[in-house]
Amino acid sequence: MSCVTALALRAWFADDVANTPGLLARLCDPRSESGQMCQWRHAAVGALLATATEVEAGAEGGEGGAGAAPHRGALAGALGQLRAAAAAGPYGAAGPGGGAAAHEFDVASRPRLVASRGMAFVKGMLKRCAGGEVKGIFCKTHAAPGMLDVVNPRCQAPGCAKKPSFNFVGETQRIYCRAHAEFGMVDIVSRRCQVPGCTELASFNNEGKTQRIYCKAHAAPGMVNVISPRCLAPGCTKQPFFNHVGEAKGIYCKAHAENGMVDVVNPRCLAPGCTKHPSFNFAGKTKGAFCKAHAEPGMVDVISPCCLAPGCTKRPSFNFAGNTKGAFCKAHAEPGMVDVVNPCCQAAGCTKRPSFNFAGKTKGAFCKAHAEPGMVDVVNRRCLAPGCTKHPSFNFAGNTKGTFCKTAPKQAQAFAG
Repeated sequence: MSCVTALALRAWFADDVANTPGLLARLCDPRSESGQMCQWRHAAVGALLATATEVEAGAEGGEGGAGAAPHRGALAGALGQLRAAAAAGPYGAAGPGGGAAAHEFDVASRPRLVASRGMAFVKGMLKRCAGGEVKGIFCKTHAAPGMLDVVNPRCQAPGCAKKPSFNFVGETQRIYCRAHAEFGMVDIVSRRCQVPGCTELASFNNEGKTQRIYCKAHAAPGMVNVISPRCLAPGCTKQPFFNHVGEAKGIYCKAHAENGMVDVVNPRCLAPGCTKHPSFNFAGKTKGAFCKAHAEPGMVDVISPCCLAPGCTKRPSFNFAGNTKGAFCKAHAEPGMVDVVNPCCQAAGCTKRPSFNFAGKTKGAFCKAHAEPGMVDVVNRRCLAPGCTKHPSFNFAGNTKGTFCKTAPKQAQAFAG
């Protein structure tokens, strides 16, 4: 049932006779709302309305005020057009179920019975008016182009057809999607971390469990992500983003991706041939279009959070101890703030970034000054010369990454040969 039909019925049952005729007249136009495909249904509802009109007129004994008479006359004319549309509707004179249309809409033979059934039908239909149809006929996978979800609620932002999941804390009705959520709104549908005061979504629990109870920041040692798919490499618990070009789902993480695999989950920079993640776009946009290297003049990082200092576009990593998200960059950090984003050297009181650990490890544990004997830099790249652990800064002109250190030009030639 179309939204115009719903408005017309609601207006009539509210005794708004001044607005009802105009709304019903719009239903007679085959170009309105859903067009000819819904003419017969509109006519059926119109016939039910006509019956209710006759019953109410008989019960009122002609009362209703002189001002209502012209509107009731216009209503009768509109209903007459609807009856004519029923006889010549897209289903033909016999209607969709066979039998004469005149019998289907014989409102004079049993007016009270038809009216009572009509009222029940109308009230049920009024509960859900969703763009012309009230029952779903296809799933999301097989829906035809232009079809919408007519069963589940939609985001209240004009023109948005996404499912809503956001509202203010304490509310139970979801009204906006993530993109249109107002400042301060949170996801009230998904399960949250059980730590008091934490509003992050829960995704971690012990291996083998299916219920998520903690976010990543509050997950206990040994807990894993129990809701997201995992890399197919044996024993790997990372999320998979990599697969061969043309595939839609990731099967391996970056560390275990096979040669030729690319990130098929996250969006890519729009520059031809670039496979980097886009985070730059013009101010006001919510999705990145280009990576930093290919960003157009005037574009800014619209994905990563910015320092709270007015006008600062640097990434924030400083906040007071105990917080998990940065609020200011190093230059604008308030006294007493520390880096809460990047890990610190494990030496007591040291705030430097760790890059040293034992060979085979992927994360640094100590800075260079506090590294234990035998530890090497496991974070930064090394010179490609066999056995060299220095940082590479030399390469051929036109390259952007170093491959050899300064003292290994001959080694480089030997390595290349």
